[in-house]
Amino acid sequence: MLEGCEAYLAHVIDAEKVSPTLEEIPVVRDFPEVFPDDLRGLPPHREVDFTIETLPGVAPISIAPYRIAPVELQELKKQLEELLEKGSSGQVPHRGEYSVVCKEERW
Repeated sequence: MLEGCEAYLAHVIDAEKVSPTLEEIPVVRDFPEVFPDDLRGLPPHREVDFTIETLPGVAPISIAPYRIAPVELQELKKQLEELLEKGSSGQVPHRGEYSVVCKEERW
């Protein structure tokens, strides 16, 4: 800007925010068989949907999964089944909350 000249700046926002209808959402429109017929709408917007807490300066662990030999896998399954039959599995202390699958549900 030149010295002594006036300048103006305008910032315009849309104050009326209209939520899109379900038919306007591409995923719902392209895959109707996945969504129920009585879908009332989208869930409410949350400030934070999901986060993974990390320590600053620590890189994520990247380790490729490794295979177990078929013989070792069979032995492991056999030992686990024996422990489940004996009922010798105890409680494991944990910090987070998660659901535990019962033996009857057969994970």
